[in-house]
Amino acid sequence: MHYLRHLARLGTPDIHPGGAQATRALIEALILRDGQRLLELGCGTGNTILRLVSKADVHVVGLDLLSEMLLVARRRLSVSAAAGRCALVQGSVSVLPFFDQSFDRVYTESVLGMLAEADVRGMLAETFRVLKPGGLFLANEAIWKPHVDQSMVNAVNRQGERDFGLRHASEQAWSVDRWLDEIRAAGFQPLAWKHLPAKDRKGTPRSPIALWIRRLRLVSSPALLSEHRRYRQRLVQHRADASLIEARLFVSARPS
Repeated sequence: MHYLRHLARLGTPDIHPGGAQATRALIEALILRDGQRLLELGCGTGNTILRLVSKADVHVVGLDLLSEMLLVARRRLSVSAAAGRCALVQGSVSVLPFFDQSFDRVYTESVLGMLAEADVRGMLAETFRVLKPGGLFLANEAIWKPHVDQSMVNAVNRQGERDFGLRHASEQAWSVDRWLDEIRAAGFQPLAWKHLPAKDRKGTPRSPIALWIRRLRLVSSPALLSEHRRYRQRLVQHRADASLIEARLFVSARPS
């Protein structure tokens, strides 16, 4: 997952399909209430956590496998006035180090598609376990469109793994109906599977400080700058892959 490590070194926010626009839709669908406990699986650099604790009086735990992501997330959250309502844990999404029924909401952004089939089911089972009855599970995911067959998935994923160290979406040609089957099989009741618009290239305006820090990191490290340019070229080469993938926001509930 070397491209993710590159994004972590840059401190990149919104590392998921649909970018900041998709995160806004996810936050709205979470239906936040003061006092809730939330869990983010694959928290990345912590940007969504920061938005949540700034929006409501909630406590959010973020879990990620990559230490590089957690390092950036800790720095980002440490300067927030709500830092005391955040916690970060390193670990696997398919074996969660939390008690049963300990969260009101669990959400993830662009994680399920990176997992092997067995780990997808492990993550869904573990999410069901740690979620309270009546709680919500939300997943903002890039998935294959219905017309994409397995041979095409294999070819695109091989190229993605070669150029970025990770797949574009699931290793199987799972489109929306198959994902809903997997969610139901884990015990959840799907409530919505909203199609998200293509990522807004303009995104959310960054603060001058954030932009300055990003430029400083690139300018101060010739190796990082060279790597950044190389990845930008590869992204251009993979632009056509977007026609095979769609972003969906799945909203499901653990039955009461």
